[in-house]
Amino acid sequence: MAQINVYVMRHGQKESGGNSDLARLTKNGRLQVMSSAANNIKHIGFDALYASCKFRTLETVVSAVSVLPNRNNKLSINTDIGFDYTGAPGLDQFKQASEEVSLLALGKPVTVAMWMAVAPEMIGFLRERFTRTLLATAHYHHAGAIGRKETKGMLNILVASHSPVGELACLDPETTPMLREADIMRYTIDVLPRETKIVEVQYIPRGF
Repeated sequence: MAQINVYVMRHGQKESGGNSDLARLTKNGRLQVMSSAANNIKHIGFDALYASCKFRTLETVVSAVSVLPNRNNKLSINTDIGFDYTGAPGLDQFKQASEEVSLLALGKPVTVAMWMAVAPEMIGFLRERFTRTLLATAHYHHAGAIGRKETKGMLNILVASHSPVGELACLDPETTPMLREADIMRYTIDVLPRETKIVEVQYIPRGF
């Protein structure tokens, strides 16, 4: 059995207005990411870097790596639509769903379960695709390590994603909060001979 940690960070503050798909991080957004990375993952050496297909998540990985140990600088950034929200049904009603969730929360922390209740089709689609992508990514890198005959006991992967997306593979939707800018979810994944599964999930607040 091998164990893999996947750290999924929500992108930092993005530019407002215009085409959301093309939005970049603001200066504050880059600082948010750098601060979160320095507070939470600076001690980790990553084996792979991933981002969704949006420019702001690519910038998020670059900003995070800028404060990590130099050994991470040589890694290329892979992109995967599975870490994105593209193609989810109901995206045209996202603003309305956000307002409904806020009313449902009534001042309480917004959880994954609240979003599942308000937008079940959209969140169900994203939850399934994101979970499947996480597991496939873990399996792929485990197989690659075996092929290279590496004996490292734990692999670490950094992913820049969105909310709602990055928190949706959680094991407990009732208590798992939706990610704020630069918050992190850590997914611990067991790669077994006949099964790859998420065994632990930790919400890591950005720390500022």
